[in-house]
Amino acid sequence: LNMSELGFSSAIVVHMYRAIAADDGKTINALLNYYRRIYHIVGTVILCAGCAVIPFLPRLIRDSYPSDINLTAVYLVFLLDTALSYFLFAHYSCLLGAFQRNDLTTKIELLVKLLMYALQISALLISRNYYLYLFIMPLCTVARNLMTCFSARHVFPEYVPVGKLPENTTKDIG
Repeated sequence: LNMSELGFSSAIVVHMYRAIAADDGKTINALLNYYRRIYHIVGTVILCAGCAVIPFLPRLIRDSYPSDINLTAVYLVFLLDTALSYFLFAHYSCLLGAFQRNDLTTKIELLVKLLMYALQISALLISRNYYLYLFIMPLCTVARNLMTCFSARHVFPEYVPVGKLPENTTKDIG
């Protein structure tokens, strides 16, 4: 399900380069707005397709798994994690990428991963609860996306997702 984007984020950044080179803030804002809508659509498709798979989960597992594990609950946590990454400010990571500020996204990713691993290890050592361990993952996805949004808004306060693109531009992107 994570592959449903099919390279869309790369196409987004390429289209944003033109507007950045032209210093066209209005177009950059319209692109951000368009990307936000597209990411929400992708997130919705992932969520719906993921939910449609739930009845078939037991048939998709070849080997056995521990009987005390609720396979559906585990799957839903992973599905939630994937969907949240599209719903929460994904368009701002494209903005940072287009401006070649991957240093910020890399630092955020490193910080969040370290925090996530520390929390997960602590959760296992203290509670020995696998579900708590898993649930930390989508929480950290939310934290990563919020931090990315905050960084992008701090570095580029002039860019906000508003406006509409001309139809020929949206056809060129899609």
